Formats: sequence, C-alpha cells, structure tokens
Amino acid sequence: MLRQPDASGRRNLFFYARPHNLRNLFNTGLEALAAAIAAGTLHPAEWTIHLVGKDVPDLIFPRGVRPRRVEGLSWTDYHTLVASMDAG
Repeated sequence: MLRQPDASGRRNLFFYARPHNLRNLFNTGLEALAAAIAAGTLHPAEWTIHLVGKDVPDLIFPRGVRPRRVEGLSWTDYHTLVASMDAG
C-alpha cells in the first residue's frame, strides 16, 4: 500500500547513514542519491531525504537539496521514524 504524502505534500526517503561502516557502501549510496536528484528522478519538491545514523556529515546534494540529518535516536524513536518512511 502506498503511503500518503505528509502534510507538506512530500514523501520521506530513509537512507542508513553510517559513513565509517564500509560494508554499508555509504559513499556509493550518496552518489546514487545525487545522481537521482540531478536527473530529476528524485524530485526535491516531492521528497525529504533523511540521513539516519552516526557521524552523519553535513552535505548538500545537487539542486541545493539539504537532507535531514538524524542521529542519536532511542530505539523507540528510531522505530517511529522508520514507520513514517515511504522508501529507503
């Protein structure tokens, strides 16, 4: 079932952001997101990107997109956040 956009009309994309865990392919994922934004596949007016993890860098994607950085959540808050996502 497709979730409805949030109150702003945007959907939420979860990106597991742990740059120091090499097995997570952090940089490869950032490159894929940047390419999707640049190509218009992931349109900034339709999506909020959430970088969720530890040691999340402050960065700006193409087209001036600033992702929401999320760190230090309790397990309860983490589960609540994950449940609010549309894609990951």
